[in-house]
Amino acid sequence: MRASRARGFTLIEMIMTLVVLAILGTVLAPVIGNAIQSLSENRARTDLISTGRLALERLARELREAVPNSITILAAGGGIEFLHSRSGGRYIALEDQLPGGAFSLSARRFAKNHLSSELYSALPPLALSGGELLVLGNGTPLELRSGVSSVSLNSVIATALVSDGTTEGSVLQFAPHLFPNDSPGKHYFVTDGGHDVGLSGSTLYWHRYNGLSDYNGAADWNSGSAILLEGVNSILFDYAPGVGHSAGIVRIQLQISHPQRTDETITLYHEVHLRNRT
Repeated sequence: MRASRARGFTLIEMIMTLVVLAILGTVLAPVIGNAIQSLSENRARTDLISTGRLALERLARELREAVPNSITILAAGGGIEFLHSRSGGRYIALEDQLPGGAFSLSARRFAKNHLSSELYSALPPLALSGGELLVLGNGTPLELRSGVSSVSLNSVIATALVSDGTTEGSVLQFAPHLFPNDSPGKHYFVTDGGHDVGLSGSTLYWHRYNGLSDYNGAADWNSGSAILLEGVNSILFDYAPGVGHSAGIVRIQLQISHPQRTDETITLYHEVHLRNRT
């Protein structure tokens, strides 16, 4: 019997294999590198879009709850100011025709240019916090700041407690005030404070405050305010107020860069439609 011999690679075969592998590596390296770079860029772009959209959606939710006609564009479009509507409802006007003796006291029925300290609401009582204001018939931010269309709320009590013919409403109580404007929809709003959102450096800050303390038409955000978004190159706010019952529109154009890839920049555009409920 003949013993079998194991045959290995010759030196020439090994060299040829290495040469082929080297050629393949040279050809494929750019392809693989480009694929990895493309994957990295797509991931960075996706992260940017997600981060930017999340910030815009958070802001849009608050803007949709803004007190009508309370929006002011600040810092040449680099910021925005508005009051938050925590609650609201429908008031009873002097001319309303209601069955029976419901909401019967005329002094509690709304009439513009009439000094009053109480107002009927068609909704049950709401719980109040300190510093909240009643807003009615507001037309401009200036009317809010000057106190023309707003007054501090003292208390809200159930109509059942004042024996005026209904158990399904409430009475808003405040210091004597004269509202010069009514609401076409007979709406009132309760605000607990406002928001200033604006850019400083590359950071978008969100400044919150109670009542009208910083509702002044000025940029009150700073490094001590809450951070909404970082890596911002630019932001531009624009506001077109609604007329009558048409919706107002806040337009936001945002440009941001990735924190680790400064060459990766995206621009997002968002429109927020605001129902005019005055």
